[in-house]
Amino acid sequence: MHNALLLPEIVAAIVKSESGEPGYLHTCLLINRQFYQESCRILWYGCGSSYNSATAGHVTPGIRQLAEISQRSRQRARLYADFVNILFFAEPEETWPYGDEAAWHGDLTCLQYPQLQEVAFYPSDKAASLNKGDAIIYYAQPSLHTFRLCEGTALSDAFLDDLRTRCPQLQHLDLTSSANTMTQDGLLRFLGTFNSLQSLKLDTGFRDLWSHEAFRSVGRYTNLEMLYISIIEDGWLQGDEALFPALKHLSTRMSTRGLSLLSSHVPNLTSIHATILSPCTSIEAFVDYPRLRDLVVEFEDGGSFSGKDLLLIAENCPGLQLFEVRDEGARPQIEGLDDSMMEKIASALPNIRELKLNKIDTGEKPLTMQSIKSLGSHCPNLKELVLSSISIDWDEGDGTISDSIWSLDLDLCSDHTLLWPEDYDEDEDDGAHVTKEQIAEMAERFGRRFPNMEYFNVSGGGEGEEQLNDRLGDFIGERG
Repeated sequence: MHNALLLPEIVAAIVKSESGEPGYLHTCLLINRQFYQESCRILWYGCGSSYNSATAGHVTPGIRQLAEISQRSRQRARLYADFVNILFFAEPEETWPYGDEAAWHGDLTCLQYPQLQEVAFYPSDKAASLNKGDAIIYYAQPSLHTFRLCEGTALSDAFLDDLRTRCPQLQHLDLTSSANTMTQDGLLRFLGTFNSLQSLKLDTGFRDLWSHEAFRSVGRYTNLEMLYISIIEDGWLQGDEALFPALKHLSTRMSTRGLSLLSSHVPNLTSIHATILSPCTSIEAFVDYPRLRDLVVEFEDGGSFSGKDLLLIAENCPGLQLFEVRDEGARPQIEGLDDSMMEKIASALPNIRELKLNKIDTGEKPLTMQSIKSLGSHCPNLKELVLSSISIDWDEGDGTISDSIWSLDLDLCSDHTLLWPEDYDEDEDDGAHVTKEQIAEMAERFGRRFPNMEYFNVSGGGEGEEQLNDRLGDFIGERG
């Protein structure tokens, strides 16, 4: 054997070069100790069904495999665990007979993970009962920079204290857990000394623990770029102390007044996902965030705003790429949003890539195809479009509307004239209604107006629209 094959750098380059080939890494395990070490380093870098070959670019072992090795030989399992940088616990699609990967905690917490950088516990049927605080805290290793608990239980003040002391390098923290015993004092103690975080998400189980003091502690984090907090009270924002010097992404529930108060602290926010508390009659406050690229707005209880609000946001946030209105139940009411207003809004959004007005109600005057034409004309980067409260003449005209839109979702207004009325009887067709053949022609004509469209959906209509929806899907598939 050539002496070069004993050099770590040479062996590392050889093993990595073909690591994506089936069987290659396993073959390298058999060559010599240096090849064995390098192959193990690549094979065991990440572990879990969510960290698979598509993610890694090569074959990856599962958590079950590591646990079964641990059952047979603790010493051998420790050798492999020493290489692990990433652990993702999830519920594989093919669960039988092994089930949730979190069920293997008992066989894995007896191992050491000196290089562990990222651990995540994803939602599953049994995740809450399996991912308890006293079990998962073991994965809080000194080398860890990301700890993500998407579903768990039984977190306590002691868990937070251990996490703080065991993970001095932690940069990203995501905790979602129900049925806990944490206290406001425990959370305040944790947040008061953990100012190295770059992202923080405290979801289910934390809403009632936030206080003015805890919020202010987080506001002093000099590296924090992303914050997911269940609610921000107006009173927490009053005062002269500067907050969130590095914040770029925010997800929270707050009032429109709170939005105005917060803007003086974080004018450089680029992403906001805000659930607006009731009552809400305007969302104009978002104009105070001129650097916005992504804006998602939800409403606690319906809410309302105007087309003029949307226009002001578009004019004052020229870099906006994503704008989405969602609903948590009742449809948001938008006054004054018609085709004419949509033309003005579209002309002010040259960079928009995703525009999604989900389940909105524009009142008596619905949007029409003209709004889609305006967006197609003024928004050359628009990829995804969702419009509600719209009335469409499926047989209207020819010619390209947009060659950039690849996803189009339309929710028809309640009084839209259906292609087929509900009482339409095909066997008694008197010629007054469109036929299936005509609907097919309309679908193909409509599809040709969006040459790069890959997804289409229409809802809120009747059987005629269902036929058109199906035919458009076929047409898009045939075209692709």
